[in-house]
Amino acid sequence: MIAEKLARYDLFRRALRAVLPTDANYWRVYAPVIKILKDSHEHQLIREKVNRSLHLNGQDTVLEAGCGNALWLAEISSKVKLAVGLDHTGEMLAVAKKNLPGALFVQGDLNAPLPIQSGALTKIGSILVEGYLHNDQLSREENFRALAPGGLIAVVTPRRGARFFKVLAAEARHRQEEQSVLRNLRKLPLALIAIIFGKIAELKAVIGDWHFYDQAQLRERYQKAGFEIVACESVYADQAWLLIARKPDGVDGAGR
Repeated sequence: MIAEKLARYDLFRRALRAVLPTDANYWRVYAPVIKILKDSHEHQLIREKVNRSLHLNGQDTVLEAGCGNALWLAEISSKVKLAVGLDHTGEMLAVAKKNLPGALFVQGDLNAPLPIQSGALTKIGSILVEGYLHNDQLSREENFRALAPGGLIAVVTPRRGARFFKVLAAEARHRQEEQSVLRNLRKLPLALIAIIFGKIAELKAVIGDWHFYDQAQLRERYQKAGFEIVACESVYADQAWLLIARKPDGVDGAGR
């Protein structure tokens, strides 16, 4: 009976994967919504909280994991000793280098070992990236390895049941001239795209392609990687978690 249920579930997952867009196609079509989300007041609040939580200073070597166009890195580069951006696509890194020529950029896959020396970093920022990784636990372990003892990581990742169109609604409420997304016809197509692709994201999470967490799960996974949890709070119009974790003093490399 159990074997039959597992077989049916595996068949369901295969069928769903066959009809859902690939990751590459998903992000290509979703790009206009991502731009609006990243330009939003809610995203700005995330970045400000990350900055405060990491206590950035002029001695820090900071990595933005999955930097994309290096929006966050550009905001903090003048406050730290070295700003490092990592992304898996050369196309995005080319944009990032143009936006921030003074930073160091590395091409690498967050689902694989990082091309960064053990203990080389003092701070890591990962903003709305981790939930979409296929090998998320390896990524946490690699972040742990790359951090120096006492180093901090700030992770913003979608919470279970995330509805990103609510971020657009929160952005509309933030602007005094707009009461809701639906009253701004210019944003209506983006709101609809956000709803549709948000549902696709939920289905990808159901079949295990992506990972959205409740708070206890997120904390447990970082503790499993060796981190001490400093804080975990709801952000992004309550659609994501901001977790701050610390690599314990006296621990080198990947030792736990």
